[in-house]
Amino acid sequence: MIANKPGAELAQTNLIYDSTIYKGKTSMIYKCHLKENTKMAVCVKSRKRDDTDETVEKEVKLLQKITDITPSFYYFNRTQDHDLIVMELKGPNLHDLFEGFNKKFSLKTIVLIGLNLLTLLEELHAEGYVHGHLSPKKIITEINPYKNHLFITGLSEIKKYRNEKGEHIRYKEKPITGTVTNEFASVNTYAGIRLSRRDDIESLAYILLYFDTKGEIFDAKSRNADNKDLGKWKTTTPAELMHPKASIEFVQLLNYAKGLKFDEQPNYERIQKILRNTLQKEGIKQQDEIKYDWCSKADQMAQQSQASEKRKALHGFLINEKGKHFPTIVEESWEDAESCVLDFKHNHTILEDTVNLSPQMGTQYHDLQSTPKLESIQQPSLRTRAIKMFANEGIMNSPQTQQQKSPWNCSDTIEDRDSIVDKVKLLNNFKTTMGL
Repeated sequence: MIANKPGAELAQTNLIYDSTIYKGKTSMIYKCHLKENTKMAVCVKSRKRDDTDETVEKEVKLLQKITDITPSFYYFNRTQDHDLIVMELKGPNLHDLFEGFNKKFSLKTIVLIGLNLLTLLEELHAEGYVHGHLSPKKIITEINPYKNHLFITGLSEIKKYRNEKGEHIRYKEKPITGTVTNEFASVNTYAGIRLSRRDDIESLAYILLYFDTKGEIFDAKSRNADNKDLGKWKTTTPAELMHPKASIEFVQLLNYAKGLKFDEQPNYERIQKILRNTLQKEGIKQQDEIKYDWCSKADQMAQQSQASEKRKALHGFLINEKGKHFPTIVEESWEDAESCVLDFKHNHTILEDTVNLSPQMGTQYHDLQSTPKLESIQQPSLRTRAIKMFANEGIMNSPQTQQQKSPWNCSDTIEDRDSIVDKVKLLNNFKTTMGL
C-alpha cells in the first residue's frame, strides 16, 4: 500500500510535495523541492517500508554505482513507514513524449534514440547487469530539451548476468508465473528463460520498431488478447512480416538480437553500423547533426516566444506616461520594421531625412484609443527606427526606460521635420544612457 494522500509521507522530512509524476502499485514518484532551497526541484521515489524486502537497498546501491546512465542519486531517507530515494529531477519519459507527438517521431529521432540507448546498455552490461524490463516508460530525457542524453530507470528490477568470479551465469529455464505485461519483452521472457544481454538488445529493437510504426506493431496483435498470445506472435512471426512499413534496419536489428546465444556478447559496433545506415539513407553522415524532435519543437516555441516578447515590448513603449496608446504596428509589417532595426544598429547613425512608411505599414496603423483605422499616416523614419531599435533590445519595460520621457508624441507627422535635429540629440542621449 502507498500513502492515501500524495506526499503525506514527506511531512517529517525536509521535502515539500509539488506534484505526482508516477503512481504504481508499490511505489510513487513525486516532484518535490527542498524546504531550505525552494528553487531546487528533486525527484522522490516513495515506497512502503518493508524491512524484509531488499529491493530499495539494491536500487540505492545501483544508483551510487552506475552513475552515468541513471539520474544522479542525492540521498536515501527512511521514515517510520516509508523509504524515500531522492534523486535528480529529469524530463519526461519516451512514452509520454511519443504520445505528445501523436505517435509520430521522425526517423532521425528514432535512430538517435537507438544510438544513445545502445550506449547506455553497453555501459550497463559492462557493469555486469542486464535490465530485462526495458520499455519507453523506463527511458527518460533531460529536463533541458536541448540536451540529447537519455537515462535508464527501473533499476530495482535489473539482474546480474555475471557471478562473483566474473563468470557468465548458467542457462536456466523455469515456467513463468503470472502474465508478462511488458510489450517490449523478449521472446525468452515469455518462455521463462533466464535473461542475458541479448534480451536487452531485442527489447531495444522492439522499442525502435514501435516508434517506427507509429505504435502499430503491437496494436493488432495485443488488442483484446492476453500477453501470452503476444509472446507466441513474437516467437512465430518473422521480423520481416511484423509490420509492412517497418524500416529494414530495425528488422535487421531484431533478427540479429534473436540470433545471439545466451552467453554471447552483443557486437555493439555492428549494431551502431546498422542504425547509422538509416542515417546515411537520409543523407546525414554525422550523429551530431541530429536533434530530437522535441529539441526542434523547443527551438520553434522559443522563436515564437521571442517574437511575441518583441511585440509586447514595442506595445509597452508605445504607451506614454498618461496611458494613451500610440498607433500600433500589426504583425504583417514586423519584418519591414525589423530591417530598419538591423540597419540602424549596424551603422549606429541617425538618418535626419524623413520618408513615408511603406504602403502596408502606412495603412495598417490602428489607434487603440479611438479604434478607427487611419488610412494614410506618414511618419518620420527616425521615429520608426528608434522605436524598433528599443523594441529589439528588449528594454521597453526596464525601470531605466520608464523613467525617460518619450521623445515622440502621437501627433508626429510629416510636418514635424523642423524638430528632427532636436530629436536626434535626444535619441543620442538615449543611446548614451542605454549603452547602445
